[in-house]
Amino acid sequence: MLSYRHGFHAGNHADVLKHMLLIRLLRCMTAKPKPMVYLDTHAGGGRYDLQHAWADKTGEAKAGVRRLLEEAKSLPSLSPMLDDYYQHLMADSSGPRGLRYYPGSPMIASQLLREEDRLLLCELHSDEVQRLRQGVSQWGHANTAVHCRDAWEAMKALLPTQPRRALVMIDPAYEVKQDYQSAVKSLLLATERFAEGVYALWYPMLPAGLHRQMLRQLERLDVKGGLLDVRLQVRGESEGMHGSGVFLINPPWQFEAGLKEALQQVSDLLAEDSAAEGRIRWVKPRP
Repeated sequence: MLSYRHGFHAGNHADVLKHMLLIRLLRCMTAKPKPMVYLDTHAGGGRYDLQHAWADKTGEAKAGVRRLLEEAKSLPSLSPMLDDYYQHLMADSSGPRGLRYYPGSPMIASQLLREEDRLLLCELHSDEVQRLRQGVSQWGHANTAVHCRDAWEAMKALLPTQPRRALVMIDPAYEVKQDYQSAVKSLLLATERFAEGVYALWYPMLPAGLHRQMLRQLERLDVKGGLLDVRLQVRGESEGMHGSGVFLINPPWQFEAGLKEALQQVSDLLAEDSAAEGRIRWVKPRP
């Protein structure tokens, strides 16, 4: 089933959380001199037009990144982590309607990685792969490989990476329930074969609560670098996605510095009711 197109949802509150954390992860990992690999298992199209009819149809960007950029102007200052995300977006913001093109994870990684680093971008939807390849030719990192392949198969085939220093971004659509179990199985295998890898698994918070069982299983992972769960909830449980989270395996040292402050600001800026909040939970602390 390949009906999901991220263009309908680009720039929503889930993207705000996911990409703020991605930028922080990349900043931490590129602070060290050793080269690294960025593997994106569900890369999508890489860049999204927020003035496209798809974005207008859902209005998710308006309630997400557009609202954040507008509301942030009234604050005396932003936390360093949120400001890094904000400035990254503003660098590509122009025109009377402000930010038009929203960078997906592949574009963000392309902009932040160094010459000696590598990108492996995987996407199965043929139309998205075509858009991704076109985009990479325009804004992509020189050392990028685009794979038209299944995400879970790609994790088996491409891990461990060379060099054995990598950030793996896993961002399924969860349009089929099987994605929850596929994520668990893939991460169990990946952490056995590539225990030192840094993994970031995004998940939606929906009324059905299927993420809870997935997280309970992931909390049993045997890793040395810790397990960290970061969530953003913009409203109380209701119809649709009321929040999302990123489950981090082996987060880099100092990743969480300033995270509490950034999450508080984001939840305040994007709150739809009094239930909005950001949460940070060390499932398994670093030794």
